Amino acid sequence: MVSTDIRAIQRLRAADSLAVAHPAPAARPRFGHLIRINAYWFGPSADWRAIAVQLALENARLQAQLRAQLDQVRQSRARIIEAADKERRRLERDLHDGAQQQLVTLLLSLQLAKAEALEHSDPNTAHMLDGSIESLRQALDELRSLARGIHPTVLVQSGVAPAIRTLAERCPIQVDVTGDLDRLEPRLEAVLYFVAAEAITNAVKHSKGQRICVELRRRSGRASVDVSDDGVGGAELSRGSGLVGLSDRVAAVGGRLNIESNKPHGTRLHAEVPCR
Repeated sequence: MVSTDIRAIQRLRAADSLAVAHPAPAARPRFGHLIRINAYWFGPSADWRAIAVQLALENARLQAQLRAQLDQVRQSRARIIEAADKERRRLERDLHDGAQQQLVTLLLSLQLAKAEALEHSDPNTAHMLDGSIESLRQALDELRSLARGIHPTVLVQSGVAPAIRTLAERCPIQVDVTGDLDRLEPRLEAVLYFVAAEAITNAVKHSKGQRICVELRRRSGRASVDVSDDGVGGAELSRGSGLVGLSDRVAAVGGRLNIESNKPHGTRLHAEVPCR
């Protein structure tokens, strides 16, 4: 047993010396080197072709396993994004049908109370109610903006193009929207909308620009949105969770996200997704 181990070690050392003394050419596949080592180890009677076939089969098996694992990761990420979108839609409905309706009802009640106070010649009460009505209107506007940001109703009802145009109308700087898109799958519409929304928000906050251009396009089985500004540039995908989250969201539906932002020539964000 000991002599067998010694012979095995001697063969292994001799194989290492052979590999060092006669290295395989750089352009030759690694398989050739492995075949020579295996042939030396197993003896001259070893079937080189069988060894090569075994190595090729093992390589193919590992590649197939890796592809399956990557596919599982993509499917898992897509399910997470879809679940998040469903939760967004639920929150938007709850805010619209619950808190917003209650605030509207309270606003109407305060307006009626103000009218009654004026009828009874009670200007002090009417003035106090005026302040409450104004505060309630502000709270209602903020709640509506929050609901639109979570998942806008117009996106579900009319599609991504009208939703982005509605977003542009509320922007404090000029936003020009060109092109159009037909209705897509809800998950694709959500991806393109939130890409445009995040890009517009970042441009308003950080670009110091005066104009934003949004272009919608669909061709060759892909739908895309391009958002560019005339600001200072400097945006990077590695900075901030917003852009990273957008990249994950786009990748989850099989799309891609690119950012060009060279100082001082503004920022251009391009997102495209596959569509039937």
